[in-house]
Amino acid sequence: MTNTNNLLPCPCCGGGAEEMGGYTTSVKWIMCLKCGLETKGFDNTELASKSWNTRTTPPDDVRAVVDERTPQDYAIEHAEYLAAAADGVQEAYKAYSLAQMNVDEGGDEGEDELAEVVDSARQDLHEALHNLRNMTYEFRKRRDCATPQ
Repeated sequence: MTNTNNLLPCPCCGGGAEEMGGYTTSVKWIMCLKCGLETKGFDNTELASKSWNTRTTPPDDVRAVVDERTPQDYAIEHAEYLAAAADGVQEAYKAYSLAQMNVDEGGDEGEDELAEVVDSARQDLHEALHNLRNMTYEFRKRRDCATPQ
């Protein structure tokens, strides 16, 4: 993406960081390539880099907890995110199926309103599937780091 020489190592795991950008927007953020820690989105790379490089000195007890986290811990954490995303797909699918059933059984009355409900439910299902795809990718990335080579 851009020159990452000016980015500090990840404050959580010490991994390298890289600028990321949205495919459909100009939003920029910085993400650790090892553990996935990332900044919020910014309008430009300079603001994202400044945010990434801003550090505080954590108390020793916090640093000890952070240092204790293993790659397996991160993989387990993301497995839970993956499970939550799968639950989201199931809920969205149920809502979409119910909306479609209401259209099929509803006749011509309120057909436009029912069609809007189906479209909205379909969009929610699409977003849930997209989220599941992202969480699957994030889990696999951490799983591969956690597995001894």
